Amino acid sequence: RLYCVTGEDADSSMSDVYIACESVHQDERLLFKYRLTRRSRLWLLGAGHVAQATAKAAAIADFNITVADDRAEYANEELFPGCRCIVCSEFDELPADSISSDDYIVIVTRGHKKDYEALAWAIKTNACYIGMIGSQRKRDMIYEKLEGEGIGRSRLEWVHSPIGLPIGDRTPGDIAISITAELITPAPSPMYTASFARDVYDIRMY
Repeated sequence: RLYCVTGEDADSSMSDVYIACESVHQDERLLFKYRLTRRSRLWLLGAGHVAQATAKAAAIADFNITVADDRAEYANEELFPGCRCIVCSEFDELPADSISSDDYIVIVTRGHKKDYEALAWAIKTNACYIGMIGSQRKRDMIYEKLEGEGIGRSRLEWVHSPIGLPIGDRTPGDIAISITAELITPAPSPMYTASFARDVYDIRMY
């Protein structure tokens, strides 16, 4: 009968949160604890076929999706219906300080140059996960260039590349499933947050 809501975002939009419920016995009473948790944000850097398929798969996994690409013919609502935000911009113009430690970044651009630009931006953010598509050869070339610009090797080795779980992917849909599967798979890295959301509310009903 009594609901108590706390949290700095108590008046924010409910579109980014969902409810988890737990029941416990305390002092001979049944106590229901309701927790409203924020949906994890996924930033898709690149808006080609793989990004489009990944957006669909990640939406099923309940990610809140932002897409960024410098091509207006790709970065649009027609190709990415239901995404939280679609940005037509160069990657280095994106607001890095808007990336929180609960955010995931997936790099699936159209080529080596754009992959490098995307990773050069992403590696400086606080994202809990960064993944990049491509071969080991391409990855090593990009890593070598970023090392020359002062990015530490340990930081680069933390990036998930080649991205996705090894499920024998062939098509954009296969790749999207392997990427999304990796996003929701817990990992032991201290920089990786396995939980899908960060608690922003505590609600108790007595």
